[in-house]
Amino acid sequence: MIYYIIGYPVCGKSTFAQKLGNFYNINTYDLDSVISSKYNKSINELFIEYNEEGFRKIEFETLKEITESNFNKDVIISTGGGCACRYENIKYIKSNGLVIYLSVSIHTIYKRLISNEEEINKRPRFLTAKKEGNLFDFILEDYEDREYWYKMADITINYESINNKWPQP
Repeated sequence: MIYYIIGYPVCGKSTFAQKLGNFYNINTYDLDSVISSKYNKSINELFIEYNEEGFRKIEFETLKEITESNFNKDVIISTGGGCACRYENIKYIKSNGLVIYLSVSIHTIYKRLISNEEEINKRPRFLTAKKEGNLFDFILEDYEDREYWYKMADITINYESINNKWPQP
């Protein structure tokens, strides 16, 4: 079975996927890392070069490639924060595996971003909001918009409630 991990940027999707994969000895794919390697560019550079719409096409094609090459295997795919926020994408992942929404609070997201400048700098939308002085308000509005899509997941996990209780392999 393919497990898709979705959720807001910096919620911990990649970390959760790695922990889950290590615990159950399942291969994992970080969609953003696969895209960056494939194009030899950062996600930020791809957003700038192709704009968001162009990047979302690249993201969906790469998602399909990973899914199709792992059909009938147990794998975990951590997606980018916006991947599940398109009808075509959420429909595709729901029809090809189990979708897990990794939920964290808006305050946690904000704290993670402001405590790590690199996380802001590699995400154009956050960087713009920070420069405009409205990062928290941007996160609040954006999170609320995206949550509609995230709630279509098969399972929701509050990562804050389990993170410190995670079993060690």
